[in-house]
Amino acid sequence: MTMRAAIQLPTLERLRVHGYALYPGPRQQGIDLTFPAGVTVLAGINGIGKTTLLQLLLRMILGPLNPSKAASRDPGRVSDRKLVSASSFPYFASRVPPPLSDEAVATLDFRIGTRAFVVRRAMGSMALREVTIDGKRRRDLTDHGLLDAMAAVAGIGSGYDFYMVVRYLQFFTEERLPVLWSSSTQFEVFKMLFVDPSVATELSALYTEVQRVDSNYRNRKNQLTLRKDAQDVLAALRPTSDTVTPQQVADKAAELNTARVAAQKAREVLEKLAAQRDAARHAVATQEYAVDDYRRALAQSDAAYISHALPGLEDKLQFLMQGLGSGVGCFVCGTPGRKQHHAISKTLRSGHCFVCHSKLPAGRANVASIKVADVRKDETALAEAVAILNAREATLAQREQAVVDQQGRLRQVLTQVQQRSEEHLFLAAQVPDPVASPLQDEITREELELEQLDTKRKALTENYRSAVGRAQTSIEAIREALAERIAAYAERFLQESVSVRFERNSPFSLATGVSKVNIPTFRVAMTSGTHATQQVRTSETSVSESQKEFLDLAFRLAVLDMVTHDGAMTLVVETPEASLDTWFMQRAADLMRDFASRGSSGQRRVIATSNLNGTSMIGHLLGRPAGSRRKPSGHLINLMELTAQPGVLKDKTAQALFEHEVGQYTDA
Repeated sequence: MTMRAAIQLPTLERLRVHGYALYPGPRQQGIDLTFPAGVTVLAGINGIGKTTLLQLLLRMILGPLNPSKAASRDPGRVSDRKLVSASSFPYFASRVPPPLSDEAVATLDFRIGTRAFVVRRAMGSMALREVTIDGKRRRDLTDHGLLDAMAAVAGIGSGYDFYMVVRYLQFFTEERLPVLWSSSTQFEVFKMLFVDPSVATELSALYTEVQRVDSNYRNRKNQLTLRKDAQDVLAALRPTSDTVTPQQVADKAAELNTARVAAQKAREVLEKLAAQRDAARHAVATQEYAVDDYRRALAQSDAAYISHALPGLEDKLQFLMQGLGSGVGCFVCGTPGRKQHHAISKTLRSGHCFVCHSKLPAGRANVASIKVADVRKDETALAEAVAILNAREATLAQREQAVVDQQGRLRQVLTQVQQRSEEHLFLAAQVPDPVASPLQDEITREELELEQLDTKRKALTENYRSAVGRAQTSIEAIREALAERIAAYAERFLQESVSVRFERNSPFSLATGVSKVNIPTFRVAMTSGTHATQQVRTSETSVSESQKEFLDLAFRLAVLDMVTHDGAMTLVVETPEASLDTWFMQRAADLMRDFASRGSSGQRRVIATSNLNGTSMIGHLLGRPAGSRRKPSGHLINLMELTAQPGVLKDKTAQALFEHEVGQYTDA
C-alpha cells in the first residue's frame, strides 16, 4: 500500500502586533517579527511574555476556538468532534491593563504549501478582522470556515483534525499532551495523518455512534431501574379496592403524550430560532468587514484631500502648529506651549513624520487631486454602512433574546412532561391487576428495547474492530520507517540504547459491557543506569521528567517528518531547559537544529523560547556556544528590547547582567 500524499503544515513567516501594551516595541510602534528558515530563539527572562507570544502564534492560526474538555485530555476518546467558539476570549486582554483598545491587532503571515495566508485578529477577543489567501481577501470566512479552508489546503480531512494536529503536534507548549504515552491518543494521530481518509472517517463515525448508543443504553437502564423500584414501592401501597380505573390511566397517558408533542414542537422552534440567530451573527460579521473597508477608504480620501489642500511642507507645518503656536494648545491633546514647535519642525524638515518618524515621500507625484465632494461621498458611504451594521446588530440582539425566551419555554414544557410522566406512573401502579397494568407493559417494552440497544452497540463495536483492521494496513506501510525515526531522535538526545516496538494489541475500551478492541501502538524500549538491556517503558512514570519530555518530542518530530515527507513547516517549542542538565541542553538544542535542517526545501523552521538563566541552551540553539566566534546559524529575538519591562529590568545591575548574556550571542 502506498503512503498518503504529503500533508502541508503552516510555515510561519512574520508576526506584527500593534496597540498591545505587552509588546510596545523599541519605538512604541509595536513589534514586527520575521521567522527565517532554521532556528529562531525567543530569549528573555521570566515574565517577559515568551509564553504569551507562543500562544499568540497559535491563536492567530486557530482563533478563539476550543475542543471539548475530553479532547484536551485524550483526543482519542472524543465522540463529539466539534470546536466551540468561546463567548469571550480574555487570554490576551487579561495580560495588559484595561481597557484594551479596539486598535490592538495582530497580523500573521504564513504559508501552507504554496498558498500564502495573511490573518489579522483583534487582540482583545481573537476575532477575525481580515483574511487574505494568495492576496485575495476572503470576507466570507468565519473561524470555522478558515479552519476548513486551511485543512483543505493542508490535505487534512477536516477543520477539527487540522486544529488538533496544529495545536498538539506542531506546537510543543505548556499545554502539550503526552501523545507517546497514550495508546488512544496515538491512534487518533494515526487516523488523522496516516490512515486512508475514508477509513479514518468511518472509525470516527463508528466511535461516535457507539458512544451515542451506549449513553442511551446506560441512561435508559438507570431509568428502568428507578421505575422498577417505584413499582415495588407503589405495589406495597396498592389499595384493596378499585380506586383507579384503566380509563384514568389512559387519560393521563394522553396528557403525557400531549406534553411530549409540545416539547418536540418547542425544540423545533428553538432550532429554527438558533439558526436565525447564527445567520444574524454571520450578517453582523460580514457587515463589520464592510464598515472597516469604508473607514479605510474615508481615511485615505481624507488624507489625500488634506495633502492636496496643503500642497507644501510649510502649509502642513503651519496647519499642525496652529494649535501649539496659539494660546489654544495642541489640537490633538490640548497641551499648551510653543516649545514643541522647534522639535516638530526639525523632524518634518529632516524629511520624517513627527508622529511615526517614517520617511516622508520625496515628491507629490502620486498624490491625486481630490475634491471635498469625494470626501463627503466616502463619509456618506461609511454612515450608511454603519447604519446597516447597527440595524443588523439590533436584529441579532432580538434573535439572541428570542433564543433565550424559547429556551425558557422549552424548560417549562419539559417540566410538564416530567410531571405528567410521574403522575402517569403513580396512577398506573395502582391499577388493581398488576399484570395488566400499563406500567408493567412499559417496563417489559423497555427491557426489550434495551436488549436491542445492547445488541446494536456490540454490532457497532465489531464494525469498529473491522475498521481498525483496515487502518492497521495503512499503518503497516509506515511503521518501520516511523519506528526508526523515533528511535534515532530519542537516542540522539538520551545517549541510551533505544528501540521502538510496534504493538497491534493495545486494548481499547469503546463502552462498558462490550469487548475491548485492540489498536496499534508504538512502545519505547531503552536501557538505563540500572538496566543493561532494553526495558519497555509503558507509561510516563517509568522514565525521568526530562526523558518523558524528549521521548514525547521525539515521537512528534518523527511523525512530522513522515507526514510532511520532510517538507516545509514550523515547529514551535517551549523549551523545558529547567529540567535539563548542561550536557542534555546541548543535545536537545542539536536535536531541534537537526530537525530544522531536514528536507530538501530549505524552509523548515523551529521557533523556540529560552530563558536568560546563564545556561548554554540559547547558544546551542543558535549554533554558537557562549564565547565562540562562530557565526550563528540561527536567529535571535531579544524580547527585552520589544516587551514592556518588568520591575527587575529597572535594576541596573540585573539589566547589565542580562544584556551581557544576550551579547554573547549577538556580538560580531
